[in-house]
Amino acid sequence: MTAWAILHLVATVVVSAAFIASGATKLRATANTRETIGALGLPSILQRDAVARLYPVAEIVLGIALLALPAPAWWIAAAGGAALMAVLTALVVRVVRSGQAVSCNCFGATQVLSGRSVARNAVLLALSLATVASDPLTTAPVTQALQTAPDELLAIVTAVLITAVVTALITLGPGLPKDAETFEDRVLEVPEATVRDSVGREVDLRGVVAGGPVLLVNVKTGCSPCATVIETLRDGDLIADRVRVRLLERTPSDGTLDRPRLWDDAGAVAQRLGLQNTPSALLIAADGTIPADPVRGSDQIFALVRGIEEAVAAQQPRPLDGVDL
Repeated sequence: MTAWAILHLVATVVVSAAFIASGATKLRATANTRETIGALGLPSILQRDAVARLYPVAEIVLGIALLALPAPAWWIAAAGGAALMAVLTALVVRVVRSGQAVSCNCFGATQVLSGRSVARNAVLLALSLATVASDPLTTAPVTQALQTAPDELLAIVTAVLITAVVTALITLGPGLPKDAETFEDRVLEVPEATVRDSVGREVDLRGVVAGGPVLLVNVKTGCSPCATVIETLRDGDLIADRVRVRLLERTPSDGTLDRPRLWDDAGAVAQRLGLQNTPSALLIAADGTIPADPVRGSDQIFALVRGIEEAVAAQQPRPLDGVDL
């Protein structure tokens, strides 16, 4: 095989594997996929359950098409894959440049988009463009390799799989030690931190919860998934007459504090509390302790609200995830 044939084959295998893996890991994460679509700023018509369910299937079909379709259909699939990757890359670049903390379940694991996400998409985009840099009427690269160079194809597929496994291990990082402390086995306290109120005065975060339990909700104006949360949970509202809602938002660059909520300079407090995503929420007990991990996405936030309401309605002092309401 020539050097170009090897590159073309590698590009096709990698891009195909990426689409199949991406789609497969999203199949059972419809809610997360819908949240990602909204967070990326796509039109509201695309922010539907049907789209969130069909998109992973489309990715899988596209990946298989790159491997199995005959000419020229495989080239059409390759062109579609390159176009899709270009759009996704542009969206990720826009989000990262905006400085907004947006999470994406692009490959199953929900992660905040960053420069690493841009680099990953840029590599996949370059490989996608390489798949279409050929005569559309030529035999599909994988089909041709099966016929003329099966040993080379096996070696390439093996190398791709090993690289994917190693990359996943590096990305995921080491697991927690068995004796590591987490929210589940110890109570964490609200850290010493300062936010601003609606008129710009500095407020001690611990003082915010001095009057009772608080559901601290990190939001961003203009964030589509946040809009539903903001419409339902207003700053200062009481959940079941027991838990007060406090909205937290990063202080605008122009310093305009024109909405009732707590303002977080540079997003530092949200970062410390693990609320980098928007929307996300953290339940804080009346004694200023944090007994549970944050929840992310509107679905999880509303599920937490329902849990609080059910616990209070039960009219017994049973704990909610370790929080005595």
